[in-house]
Amino acid sequence: MKVEDYFNKEIWEKWTNSIFEYFSGIKENSKIGIALSSYPEYGILLTIKKENIVVEIKENNANSQININEMDMIFEIDPYDLDLVLVDGNFSNFTELINNHRIIMYAILDVTGLIDKGYSQFMARLGFYFKDSTCPLC
Repeated sequence: MKVEDYFNKEIWEKWTNSIFEYFSGIKENSKIGIALSSYPEYGILLTIKKENIVVEIKENNANSQININEMDMIFEIDPYDLDLVLVDGNFSNFTELINNHRIIMYAILDVTGLIDKGYSQFMARLGFYFKDSTCPLC
């Protein structure tokens, strides 16, 4: 993949459309950030909608700042791994890279906030489960 493809909105839209069902359960207008480790001046913002995911390419410069507080979580990906992520319509490479610690996940919201926004199923698909604090034996 060429560097200019890393921040190509159409490529990210094609990927999010092909894996949209993996985001089911996340409440509308929830936001996930994608950071590329070698390019801190840019970011990709995914906004979950009812029937699709809106992709925005964000630039961190003197005129605008990337606001991590508007995101629920951030995934940091090495650009070297983007070929594996963006061509995978079944989400398995993304999950495998997370489990191999090649994609780093940062939660901006606390666990209660993530549960309230419907992230439980999404996180389970990635191999992470929230313990229900109301059920100590669960």
